[in-house]
Amino acid sequence: MTVQEMHHAVEQGLQKVASNSFDTFLPEEIDFALNKMQERFVKQRFWALSDPKAQGLHGAQKRVDDLRILTVLDYSDDVVTPDLYADHEDFDLPTDYMFLINGRVKILYDDCQIDPELVTNSTFANAIGWTLGRAGENPSAYKWAISNNNIQHINGSTDPATHAVRVKKGNKYLISVNVFGTSAQDGAYTGSFTISLGAPGTPGAGNTSYTFDHATVAGATIYQTTHATVAKQFELHALTDNALLQINPSSDFNGRLDNISVRRIKEIPLRIIEPDDAYNILGNPFATSTPNSAIGIVNNTEIKVFNNKSYLLKGLNADYIRTPVEISLSSGVDCELADHTHQEIVDLTVKHLLEATESQRYQTNIAESSQTE
Repeated sequence: MTVQEMHHAVEQGLQKVASNSFDTFLPEEIDFALNKMQERFVKQRFWALSDPKAQGLHGAQKRVDDLRILTVLDYSDDVVTPDLYADHEDFDLPTDYMFLINGRVKILYDDCQIDPELVTNSTFANAIGWTLGRAGENPSAYKWAISNNNIQHINGSTDPATHAVRVKKGNKYLISVNVFGTSAQDGAYTGSFTISLGAPGTPGAGNTSYTFDHATVAGATIYQTTHATVAKQFELHALTDNALLQINPSSDFNGRLDNISVRRIKEIPLRIIEPDDAYNILGNPFATSTPNSAIGIVNNTEIKVFNNKSYLLKGLNADYIRTPVEISLSSGVDCELADHTHQEIVDLTVKHLLEATESQRYQTNIAESSQTE
């Protein structure tokens, strides 16, 4: 139904046969009632306790279809710089958040046995582990060189620098790198380079390569001295097992790289707990956050996720029900829920308005309250 049709349906539902008993409601009042009942409808369908059928979201396919328009999947909020020593991280909730369906936490599990750093010589102490140029070429033609604990490229070649990493097809990895100028870490680099897992630009799901381009960054100031110690971080997907980490320069690239890191991003479920139980649970070794399950609380406009110090909190992914757009006749805003729900919302609105204007209000208020969360 359009908003105009919903108004007509409400007015028709209010009238007795051959009468105009209820012709005094203003359009704004009907809008208010429709929005109130739309909100009640969402709450009833989401929570099993307030659902007339006691099913709730995912209790039946009908309930899933009732709220499918408002269901948002894979909302993401990431930490800029993960901190191993922080006891928690605060992740922002979206501005249209209404109810949480589920949450997952992205972690970097920095254990010597599980998911360690995959680059064996990330600080370029020497050339071990790195191949500087294409196989079979004369090393004298290479434009890559390792010295002073970094790797430098001078213009004149597009030969890659590569390092074997034990990645697994389908997993996502956090790549970080420091980028410097050509001399004494005091100048911006020129040209561009691409970091990839496997050949850059390989078709497939997700990002497989990331390009740093001097031309698209004004003055390349973020790569100069004052910011050189801040690692640039991005996420890449592995499309094959044991792919090569490749640094592919443009022929005019002049610059240096250091502290290249590759670590797998693991996703674990998030358990939302009551705030009054949080610190008791944190002190319980059998219930606290683990590398397989994190705990958190919803607080104000954030979700606070607790760390158990065995991993880095990288980000939050969440599925949630968002706030519906308000219905408005004057602005021409229709109800955005699925079409099959419109008559149900109209029926709730008619019952609500009749209850507000007729007698016997105490008993009907009790019945209405019993269905409201």
